[in-house]
Amino acid sequence: MKQTHLKPGKGLQRTAPSVPKQKTLDADRAWRRDSQLAALKRARVRPVGPAEPPRKRKPPKLTGEAAAKRLVTRRSGGLCEVRVNGLCARWGRDFSHRVARSQGGMWTASDGLHACRFCHSAVTDTHGNRALYVANGWILDRRHDPDGRLVLLAAYGGEALEEPVVALLTSDGRAEVIGEYAAWAGAA
Repeated sequence: MKQTHLKPGKGLQRTAPSVPKQKTLDADRAWRRDSQLAALKRARVRPVGPAEPPRKRKPPKLTGEAAAKRLVTRRSGGLCEVRVNGLCARWGRDFSHRVARSQGGMWTASDGLHACRFCHSAVTDTHGNRALYVANGWILDRRHDPDGRLVLLAAYGGEALEEPVVALLTSDGRAEVIGEYAAWAGAA
């Protein structure tokens, strides 16, 4: 129950009734006990018993862009697979679509080449060299499926090749080498 007191110059003021000290100590103990129980629940303390073997987590399935980039990077070993003469910076950074994305190119390993910025720019903006890039398999028309189309690779398995090889790119990220470019070009 609240009491009202009249103090000089201040008017009426309400004050809280005095609470015995023992009641405040009991409330403080109860609050502390409740907060400790809540902390144990948050910590999710498990009962002591036989240990369970750790669960094996499956690696996340990569699909689309991330999977294609990872497969192409693994295939090239981080090197530029295109290697345009006089431009190549050697280390691949870009995923270069063989069938342009604007023409329906998909995020698959068979549709992509790992290219440095300079080679990717040269293949994208052909500047009159389109016939050469199409002959090398670096560019395909939208009506062509990249699976089963030959391509000229300058890097394979993490090694920069002195002589490019002709290969078939598969959608699982492998390159089936057909032969060296010189031998293949001479037979064709």
